[in-house]
Amino acid sequence: MQKISIFLLLVLMLPSLGLALAAQPSKRVLIYEYVSDPKDWKVFVELLGNNGYSVEFLDPFDVNLTESILSGYDILVIADPDVQKVNVAQLSLIMNWVKRGGGLLVDSTYIDTQGFFVTYLSGIYVSYAKLKNLSIPFDVGELYSPITVKLNPPLNYEVENVTLRDRGVLIISGLLQGKVKAEPFGIADVRDNYTLSMSLYTELDKGRIIVFPLQEFSGNLFIFEEKNYQLIINVFDWLSCRSPRRPDISFQEKRLYTYLAIAAILSALAGLLVTFSYRISTSKKWLVLAIYAATIVIAGLHTWYLAECWASLSSLFTQWGYSSSDTLRSFIYFYQDYIYGLLMAILVGLAFHVAARRARAKYLNIMKFSLGLLAGMAAISLFYAYFWLDYIPLIQNILDIYLFRLNELMLIILGVPTAWILMRQIFREKVIESFLVSSSLGRETYDKLIEGLFYGKYVFIALGAAIAVYSFSSTAYYVMPFVWIYSFTQDVGTGIAISFYFIAGLIASILMLRGALREGLKDPDLIKTLTTLIFTREFPYLLLTLNVIPSLANLLLTLAGGYRVNLLEASTPLIGIFVAYMVGYAAMWLFVKGVKTAALTVASALVILAYQLLVSQLFLSKVTTLLDRTIASGVITIAMTGTMRKMLSEFTKKTLEKPMEKREKEAVLKRREDLEKLLEKLDKALIEGRISEETYKQLKEKYEKKFAELSTR
Repeated sequence: MQKISIFLLLVLMLPSLGLALAAQPSKRVLIYEYVSDPKDWKVFVELLGNNGYSVEFLDPFDVNLTESILSGYDILVIADPDVQKVNVAQLSLIMNWVKRGGGLLVDSTYIDTQGFFVTYLSGIYVSYAKLKNLSIPFDVGELYSPITVKLNPPLNYEVENVTLRDRGVLIISGLLQGKVKAEPFGIADVRDNYTLSMSLYTELDKGRIIVFPLQEFSGNLFIFEEKNYQLIINVFDWLSCRSPRRPDISFQEKRLYTYLAIAAILSALAGLLVTFSYRISTSKKWLVLAIYAATIVIAGLHTWYLAECWASLSSLFTQWGYSSSDTLRSFIYFYQDYIYGLLMAILVGLAFHVAARRARAKYLNIMKFSLGLLAGMAAISLFYAYFWLDYIPLIQNILDIYLFRLNELMLIILGVPTAWILMRQIFREKVIESFLVSSSLGRETYDKLIEGLFYGKYVFIALGAAIAVYSFSSTAYYVMPFVWIYSFTQDVGTGIAISFYFIAGLIASILMLRGALREGLKDPDLIKTLTTLIFTREFPYLLLTLNVIPSLANLLLTLAGGYRVNLLEASTPLIGIFVAYMVGYAAMWLFVKGVKTAALTVASALVILAYQLLVSQLFLSKVTTLLDRTIASGVITIAMTGTMRKMLSEFTKKTLEKPMEKREKEAVLKRREDLEKLLEKLDKALIEGRISEETYKQLKEKYEKKFAELSTR
């Protein structure tokens, strides 16, 4: 029995043993050059680590290479040293290490002088910038402009072309013969006997050397552009004598999922903060003080940051011998966005002070909503701060990037509650009162449904849900181009922005119809009047102050800063208000027409499924299959539709009696009266003996069945 158990155990272990034996041992890579920002090498290190390489860094200013250090590595990455300043002993050490089988990658991204290894392989180093001083027939455009180069074997596995951002890295070969014969790689142009390429490579005894502009492709923001990651693995596999293969990039997929998970959590938190802010129980005094505190904190952070920047800039400019006026002009030029942010915080604070003095007790709900919105936006801002600090190179100061988000908070305060309060009295007198006079709704019903339910609760729920969905979609829209290095069209961003209004309008219409029914408002004409009031007056007014006024203020700031204005983006809030209007009327129309719950649920499901598929197709297409996206969208659709059906059923089936047209009701009542008369005549005919009992039973059963059917209508 013991032998059988051991045998079975060995059989089970064979696949694992086979994989272990087949797996290639990890190659050790030493990056021996100055690294200004280690974060910019983060994805590069993970790419190599996921594909059989372990990476370590040494600073050449701190540590000298020795034979014992080099013996522990398979690949060495160095910046090409200046011929005039080369350390001969160290260079000899490196060359001997290569001949014994080492792989040397000479990073030619930033060669400002006569690089030793470029000269060693090409005979003479001539940069593209110096071409015009020589009689070489190359003219491939401006120095600081992109160029696409064609890749050639053996390093072009799965990638045919790459784009260089800077033509200064191009190398001329063919003028002279180098110390060893090298082949050009990544050819930009060939003229006569000369070749213009991005790289040179050769074998040296048992080792290999390649001059390659590594940092053109290795940064976080470039490594997944086109197929740069494949090119990097091709280079390192060639240096380590490995066969070409497709790299494993699952680590980047996991990173994306991590970002999306964090975004989803913070988006849900933002939505909840907005949704439940109507439960804040406090007085007007404390609500006003809370908004004052927010503006003071934001203005204070701007002031502190600008003071720190002024101190460091003036100290530096004093050392360089610049005057104070030059320092001031440079300060305004470099930090104008933050200066505008400080001025905006001061102006918004003053405007809110005026609004707070005019605020009435009934305006407390809009201030609660404003606080919830500020808290929600602050939660979403945490995601952007985390993403920038984690992924974007040269970003070290969280306040530097967070102040831009704080400016958005000031725009929110400018719109809601400031503009909402300042214009509310005029809006009520000029727009609402004239509507109520001409309608049969009445002020009491208006106060109960609009002031009480709409602004007291439903606005929080509708916009909380819209903010949660919009925030997740917009963060995904923002992150994807950085993670996978590709761009969306403006239409996608506009579609996401409009989805905010779509969701807000849909939920607001459902909640208001349900609330109206609960308050006993069953007449179709009154429901139409209520819908007109909400979606042509109250909801547009809220969205006007919430989005349009902040957008106009942002537009003015953009123009003041000398930036371009995207008219489509600027007009999105107006388009969104129209979308909310259409959604609200569509929901009302379906309700008045008495559409069955099942049909309405199916229609809602199709709309939600289309929206989810759109988001999945745009944002997850790089990391999932179509089947995965369809399944994910289906699950979300089922969950959302189930919730939607429960809400819809309250005013389509299970709540108060559905509105009917007068003609339909009258026809039903008349038919019931006719059946009652027929039943009376039937009883009389049986008593008088004019019909048999069998005929009586058949006719009575038939009439009673029809009567029962009419009674359920």
